[in-house]
Amino acid sequence: MKILITGATGNLGRPLLQNLQQGGAKISAIVRPESVSRLPADVQAIPCYLSEASPDPDLVGDQDVLIHLAASAPHTNAKSVLSESPTVKMAQHTAQLSKKIRIKRNIVVSSIAASIAESDSLNTRKYGIEKSRADIEFERQFLKEQNCIFIRPAAIYGPGIDSPISKLAKLIERRIPLPVGMARNPRPYLFLDTFIEAVTALINADENLWRDWHFSKLNLCDERAISTRSLVEQLSQVLLRPSRIWCCPWNILSFTAQLFGSDLVQNAFEAVEEKSDSRWPQLQPGINAPSIPDTFAYMRHEASQN
Repeated sequence: MKILITGATGNLGRPLLQNLQQGGAKISAIVRPESVSRLPADVQAIPCYLSEASPDPDLVGDQDVLIHLAASAPHTNAKSVLSESPTVKMAQHTAQLSKKIRIKRNIVVSSIAASIAESDSLNTRKYGIEKSRADIEFERQFLKEQNCIFIRPAAIYGPGIDSPISKLAKLIERRIPLPVGMARNPRPYLFLDTFIEAVTALINADENLWRDWHFSKLNLCDERAISTRSLVEQLSQVLLRPSRIWCCPWNILSFTAQLFGSDLVQNAFEAVEEKSDSRWPQLQPGINAPSIPDTFAYMRHEASQN
């Protein structure tokens, strides 16, 4: 099977690419020219700045599946025009390419932030608005014979992943007291292995499912959400560190986070009600089964090596 990936050298792209190669897929990757050297030798590199243009279709050739992961960092200029967002531009140019070479199966990895933005537009962050608008670019471009499914994962964590959980783990390892005593609102997360399993299952799904799920926007999370306070307690146990938690009024924390441009603590207090789409078990019953703390086994192993 021929699979085209954008964002293949990124946080999620690297482990996903490795897994797909192990399954026998022939991979082509659209990457920035300066990132070509980071790809495995047996991956076809297609150098292109996706935020500026689509690559030449002749260089891409025929493809069976597109997996779109490419996006810019979420902290863009608050005054920038939404249509000029690099994330939106990347989606637009990728969708145009898929339309030109008529890729029949398209998997767009969006974010649960897009679902939050669409359900509560008054209380959302620009990142979610950008991801939602990027998804719309695919809906605008595709032909009737093309199918597209949007995966909207929660914050993904796992081995080698730079995530809110890994950032908290680093602070805990340094024994830094964390002001999350009042952060009791549950938030969803997603284990990396579950994400890869879901993408792989979609790639191999039958035509009927792809037709029925066309343009579906599917949230994907661990089975159970967890508050940031509980998360710090679980991480502390795994890392064999004391759980140093203290309480601080939310208004002071919010002001400090905005002052220093950090979302880590500010996000900890927000309630996120989104859950996994109920259709995932139709695809594969095991998807969405593991949850924190069981999924922290890799951290136990890493901690034992230190």
